[in-house]
Amino acid sequence: MSVHEPEMDLLSHFGQLDIQNKPKKHQFPLLKLPKIVLLDCIENLDVLEIILFSLLSKRAKTIANLIRWDPLDICFGTQNIPQIQLTSSINTCSQWGIQFIKEKESSDYPIRTSHRLFLKHDGNMIENSRQMTMHICEVFRSPILGIEIHGKSQIEWILKFQPKLRKVWTSNDAITSVETLNRILEILKETEYLDLGSIGTYEEFQITEPIPPRAISIENSHWVTLSSILNGTNSVVRLFDSKFTSKDINIILKEWQMGSKLRNLEYLLIHTITRLDADEVYKDLNLTVGDENDGRPMTVVVLLECIENLDVFEIILFSLLSKRAKTIAKLNRWNSLTSIILCADSPPVIHLRCSMNPGSSWMIYFKKKKELPRYPYFEIGPKNNHCLYLKGNGNLIKDFKKMVEHIYEVFPSPIGCIQIAEKSLIDWIIKFQPTIQDIRIKKDVITSVEKLDCIFKNLKVTDYLQLESVAINKNFQYTEPIPFRCIEIKDSSWLTLPSILNGNNSIIRLYGSKWTSKDINTLLKEWQMGSKLQNLEFMEIDITKVVDAINFFDESIEDLNVTNGDDNDGRPTTVKIHHESIFTIPWVNRVRNLTRSDGMIGTLFARFEIYGNEQLMHIHIYFQVWKKQV
Repeated sequence: MSVHEPEMDLLSHFGQLDIQNKPKKHQFPLLKLPKIVLLDCIENLDVLEIILFSLLSKRAKTIANLIRWDPLDICFGTQNIPQIQLTSSINTCSQWGIQFIKEKESSDYPIRTSHRLFLKHDGNMIENSRQMTMHICEVFRSPILGIEIHGKSQIEWILKFQPKLRKVWTSNDAITSVETLNRILEILKETEYLDLGSIGTYEEFQITEPIPPRAISIENSHWVTLSSILNGTNSVVRLFDSKFTSKDINIILKEWQMGSKLRNLEYLLIHTITRLDADEVYKDLNLTVGDENDGRPMTVVVLLECIENLDVFEIILFSLLSKRAKTIAKLNRWNSLTSIILCADSPPVIHLRCSMNPGSSWMIYFKKKKELPRYPYFEIGPKNNHCLYLKGNGNLIKDFKKMVEHIYEVFPSPIGCIQIAEKSLIDWIIKFQPTIQDIRIKKDVITSVEKLDCIFKNLKVTDYLQLESVAINKNFQYTEPIPFRCIEIKDSSWLTLPSILNGNNSIIRLYGSKWTSKDINTLLKEWQMGSKLQNLEFMEIDITKVVDAINFFDESIEDLNVTNGDDNDGRPTTVKIHHESIFTIPWVNRVRNLTRSDGMIGTLFARFEIYGNEQLMHIHIYFQVWKKQV
């Protein structure tokens, strides 16, 4: 089988292969637009348009992955007709559905309405729906929120793909053995809601161990015993067709009233198939008449509605009150934080931004000494910048990490950016969240080649790496590619030409480089031949202490097919470095164009300056890749 066959098969399932095979005159060369223009275009797509775009090709999927989409709540069900339900975590009124159709009811697929997408089915609906779900999770960087399980294969797949889920539903007879039931319960320790249909087994069995999820709803619950409920930590319990007797219910009420059991219980519903005796149910209980409602909530979710309106800092402080408060805080679907930015400097700072209010930010500082009248201490600054000061316990970095882990758990948002000023944080972030959008490592944090390799091999940086100087032997040189899209290195004297030539970086910014004019000439030749640097969009190289910068520039373009580029005939004037930075080419002394065989143009800019008091020249070289629009 060809390496491309699985991908082509996937495209065929979802109707995208037909788009690729259309005559060229019916196609718009979207992917040939400049990267900045292309990203601006697809950032404004609808959710279903984003999905269809990402299915066009591997390159389209890679481009879609570069953008930080708003998180989605993904629910996956396969009963009768497989379908995927998508809800915006920012605007819960916005919903989309993807449905798989077995019969060929239309000649054109995919069929799209404003909020639904219908995909043709080739005979294996379940497998197609799984592939699509995994694809959506990857593109939107969102986990599956809930899943409806209708068979054993579904159980094995979700255990392998994503064992941690917030909500799980099982249909009647989806579980056909006690072993399968135990397997599900073992991995649902962090699940908030479990709805179990009837168990499809003829065995007479009973479960005595606690059922871990916070809220449980069980159909045909004759197998759930009294000890399973009494020894659990559930908050919401709903049992239908239970075999509990009047005595069993009396024991539950007594244990709760004594405070020895069921301390987390908020709501209990028991529907029994046995006849109950009211006198035995209430026997020896301390009761009062409760016919009149003197303030009792009419619903079970009143507390959740109260805390939904809290401010970000209020949510954090509430969740720190106790384990139960933290559990309650996690039940709400808070507006996602667009980024958790960590500045682990001195003192460490946690910077939070909310997707619903992009103009506001929240800063959490840790103070080692009692510098303020009280802790915690609030401060509202200009431009909606809110500050919270917390008292450290002597180890600010340890306090910092604990707080980050706590916020990460309460809010469904990953860390977007971390600034590392201490070596211990490297091992921590690799273990805690190895995939991160943006990482910045301060001066001399990296003290060995092993630590540098550890970062490059164990961290997946999706957008931007900034690295200041490394405290390694002065003769150290690095020849392996750096596997990140955008790299910025403040003291790059240790970085060699092979490292860049053999990499697939898009944005490269090197300061304090020791490259020679021959090195730059080799780089430009390889790019123009099309054999290397296929993904390059922009390169910036700062070289100091050059005796003759003009001669250096002339040697850099020797034997190259260049044209004068002083006139801008369509070249973009800015370059998007990463998600928060746009660079404008400054005034320069020299401009030359190089054209590649595929029509891409690389513009070389050079800026000459006197360096310090040594009267040596300083040369700054920029290389911008673009394509002329016809």
